[in-house]
Amino acid sequence: MVRKSFALLVFLSFALAACGNTEAAIATGIAQTQQISQLETAAAGAASTSTPELAPEGTAESENTVTTNQDLNMRAGDSTAYGVMTIIPGGETVQVIGINQAGTWYQVLYHDALGWISVGFTTGELSANLPIATPSAQPQATSSGGGGGGDDSYSFTLDVSNDGESRTVEGELTPGDSDYVTVHFEGFGGSIDTGHLRVILYCSAGEDEVELSESIPRSNHSNECNGDWDYQIEESDNELVIGMTLPSGFNGDVSWTMTVEVNT
Repeated sequence: MVRKSFALLVFLSFALAACGNTEAAIATGIAQTQQISQLETAAAGAASTSTPELAPEGTAESENTVTTNQDLNMRAGDSTAYGVMTIIPGGETVQVIGINQAGTWYQVLYHDALGWISVGFTTGELSANLPIATPSAQPQATSSGGGGGGDDSYSFTLDVSNDGESRTVEGELTPGDSDYVTVHFEGFGGSIDTGHLRVILYCSAGEDEVELSESIPRSNHSNECNGDWDYQIEESDNELVIGMTLPSGFNGDVSWTMTVEVNT
């Protein structure tokens, strides 16, 4: 703009000089240049005060976020069959990237790590057009054995809203060792905030030889093999762990088979 003003000054000066009035040309050119400069300054000031600064992309205003209602496992996929990556503390705000096809798990970004959390344990208003996301990996099998020898662990997931759904696992206990069966729950939500599970356990030894324990006390369990018992589970329950221990003084191994089914 300064160059244009200077060029205009020179042009006016030459034009008036050609008419034989040099002093008038210079005075007129200076006055017009000052007027142009004032107009440019005013325009620049108006632009600086009327144009808002654009917020950078990816700020909190453009993000979907939720707050965890309790300490919450962030997993590698959209079910409890996936491994736990970290635990997000209750009351923490996390960025939501997407949601699974069933609408039950959020894909989230937490401390620059991408993972999944259960929708039912969060609070927050999100946009209606969240992208549908799928895990990038398959869940890993969590059974560490089944052939006997040492402590073995077995893990699976049951949908508490699906009456009759069941899973069966089997293993072998050696004297002095323990096996653990962990049942994860999903399907809570809406009108479903409680459920019932039935456990059927068969052991190749007498019912009093294998010692049983469980993590949820709401059952009619009577510490028996070769029988069945029920559990009442609630939405606040994350999992049921059933432990089986064979006394070290027992002579020989014990094979067992356990079936857990939804019994609504």
